[in-house]
Amino acid sequence: MSIHEIPFPGITICHPQNVMEYKSREFVRSAKFPLGATPEYTLEILPLLAGFTERQWIVPRIEDLEMIDAILDANNLTVKGAIDKLGTVCADFLLVCVFAGKKFPCFQQHPYMKFEESYSYLGACCSFNYHPNTVATADFFKANTFGIDGGLSVVGTGRPQASDGRSGAIYSEGFVVIVHHPNDFAVESAPTTYIDLKKETFVDIQPIHSSCSSQVLVLPFAQRKCIIPADKGKLNYRQPECMLECLRDEIHQRCQCHPFHLPRASNQTNTLRNCRAVDILCMVDNYFQFKTAKCDHCFPSCSDVVYKTTSFKMNIDQLDHAIDDLYTYTNITDTEFVVRIFFGGQRVAANKKIVVMSWISLLSNLGGAFSLCLGMSILSMCEILFFIFVRMIKHYKRIFQVGPVIPKFNKNDEKK
Repeated sequence: MSIHEIPFPGITICHPQNVMEYKSREFVRSAKFPLGATPEYTLEILPLLAGFTERQWIVPRIEDLEMIDAILDANNLTVKGAIDKLGTVCADFLLVCVFAGKKFPCFQQHPYMKFEESYSYLGACCSFNYHPNTVATADFFKANTFGIDGGLSVVGTGRPQASDGRSGAIYSEGFVVIVHHPNDFAVESAPTTYIDLKKETFVDIQPIHSSCSSQVLVLPFAQRKCIIPADKGKLNYRQPECMLECLRDEIHQRCQCHPFHLPRASNQTNTLRNCRAVDILCMVDNYFQFKTAKCDHCFPSCSDVVYKTTSFKMNIDQLDHAIDDLYTYTNITDTEFVVRIFFGGQRVAANKKIVVMSWISLLSNLGGAFSLCLGMSILSMCEILFFIFVRMIKHYKRIFQVGPVIPKFNKNDEKK
């Protein structure tokens, strides 16, 4: 297939830390503190808010979590509002955005060419071409460009959101790039690339399109082993979304609340409360149960596009003589980075599931094989089987079950 027949993927860029120390210090300067809270104590416990999206190796104290809830209530903040205030947002690190060699405003009002605030399994993030509420039949953003200069290029900065070692899924001063379908929430199974500061990272996207023939689609689900919209009774089905719903239901069942970083279901009522800081204890206690949740009903879609990636990096200071307009948009420093995300080629691998052999094809092939190897046809085989299992049995019954035949004599034969 050609690349213009499939959608350009969604790109999500996240900082690995949910709570930045410099933003925490800005927060405590003007925050209201409940009884028992001090600025120093607040700075110490605020990184615990990362417990919703990170593995907490030390179980937090319930007193600290209750104090965080009291501080947020005193300042009219929810957990989501606190993460937005204390974490890294798009405007903090995005400097220059370029697509197919043309620069565009990173936060413009455009259906496709823009970055917007989003969330992922890492917490607060920034996404390009992310449309979670769009049905599969909609027109996606498709690009007929490929190569290093044919995709999305971003120049960003790593300051002042430097790693402080107090929160974060990984100890890094860089960022994380997640490549996923435009409809999909950025889940852990999506291809991930780590971006280092003072380096240029090249992410080569390798899409794989899968589909089924009409003969496969009419088969029952037990035979085709993939989902069509009619199976679920909705227009759009995607396996990552199903896995996300499975995880979300597991969290709702065990913790009785909705975490800030997961999207709510479209048909879900607002009766389920939002998780508070104290609910982090439930997330920590059930961490491995959430990671190993059984979602056996989430089968692949019969028609889907999966994105895989490969990446390589090079130091920016090696580009003194590079001829590219991208490097003229900003003065590259040691705290900045460049990432290029593009299709590596103009063609896309396409896999199609077909019926290899139907019953009619099987009988035809068997008949041809018997005719060639044994010199007989299917009709001759049927006649042989009929003779063995029907005529032989009748013949056996007539000989051995009826008994010997006794000749009959008349009176004239006796006189003779």
